[in-house]
Amino acid sequence: MVSPIDQPGMIPLTPISRESLKGQIVAQIKALMFSDKIQVGQKLPPERELALRFKVSRVVVREALKSLEQSGLVEIRTGSGGGAFAVSDLHIPFFYAVYDLMNAGKLQGPHFWEFGEIIERAGARLAAANATEEDVKRLRMLNRKLKENEGDAEALLRNNWEFHLALAQVSGNPLLRLTVLSLFKMHEILSSDRIHRVRLADDIFGRHEAIIDAIEARDSGLSDKLMTIDAREHERLMSGDSTRIEQG
Repeated sequence: MVSPIDQPGMIPLTPISRESLKGQIVAQIKALMFSDKIQVGQKLPPERELALRFKVSRVVVREALKSLEQSGLVEIRTGSGGGAFAVSDLHIPFFYAVYDLMNAGKLQGPHFWEFGEIIERAGARLAAANATEEDVKRLRMLNRKLKENEGDAEALLRNNWEFHLALAQVSGNPLLRLTVLSLFKMHEILSSDRIHRVRLADDIFGRHEAIIDAIEARDSGLSDKLMTIDAREHERLMSGDSTRIEQG
């Protein structure tokens, strides 16, 4: 004889809470995004419509959208053209974890720069193994933009980051690219009060060209070495250290 499931000692049933309703909405929207049924950049239906379709209150829908925003999957925009838009900023949770650790004093500057160097070197080695001819051309194009904005410190920094993000993408490892995105978001905070006082090194273009040459030659060892030099020079500039990192 089959025992009723509500009999003591049998399978426990938990009442559905508002939190679990929120979780079910989050899970459905995530599944639609990861299966490309909701495209990046697409605007989600308004809260009122979502509430009707999910048969929940607008408060629950708002909480679900906030959770998706914190996961880097939704961007809430205000104004006449505002609403919830699908994005792919999956680096955001890691960024906030790093940010919170820094604020709590659990993570110091040297830890941050050391980890960044490790990640960048790994990316350079993988790029040397995986880069295509088109990848190399794109890296050179991005590097040329540094010369075009030589007199603009903000543009130089932005172009530098674009180059490193592209290199992380060339590595072929999505996790590495997500990590680099998170680290560069943190760079913006760490360097925001120095960007107008610090001029990026005149030879940054040359360092990048040397890295690209090593990647094109598929020399992972040299790519690693040159990226180490570049990462330490960047740290010196962003920390305001006047000691120059020498090659060799």
